Amino acid sequence: MQLGWILRIKVLLALGRTSEVRDAFADMEQTLDKDKKPNWGFLPEVGLPAYAWFEIVAAATTGDYAAADKVLANLLVAAKREQKQRLNNLGVSAGVALMRNAADQFGIQTPLNDVIQSLLTPPEMLPGGRLGALLERPAVRPDARSGDAKPDTRG
Repeated sequence: MQLGWILRIKVLLALGRTSEVRDAFADMEQTLDKDKKPNWGFLPEVGLPAYAWFEIVAAATTGDYAAADKVLANLLVAAKREQKQRLNNLGVSAGVALMRNAADQFGIQTPLNDVIQSLLTPPEMLPGGRLGALLERPAVRPDARSGDAKPDTRG
């Protein structure tokens, strides 16, 4: 069904029948939840989501530049939000990689490595989204006589 809608819109736009495109959008949007747009994928030739591109073209060709600007503004907000999330993920990944490299260089044991990684990782990115498992883990202290790690029972 998605492909049928896309082909219909492309043909109507190619024929210059923009009023029918807008009618088709209105018909389709009645079947969707309020404020929800269909996901028609991505148009690589323009670098935008298909539905948004067709909305822009249909609005601009009928002279409704305010509607076209609104779609473009929404795309810009979504792109900035996605860029921020990607940069955040990249920063966390880089920090974890640096921490692991340093842990390997200094011979830090894996459990401590996991603790450091958990402290560097935002809570929403941890398994289960919380620090509970980390807080329940007993602390480790070196044994003064042998240098071996022992659970810290001092409280």
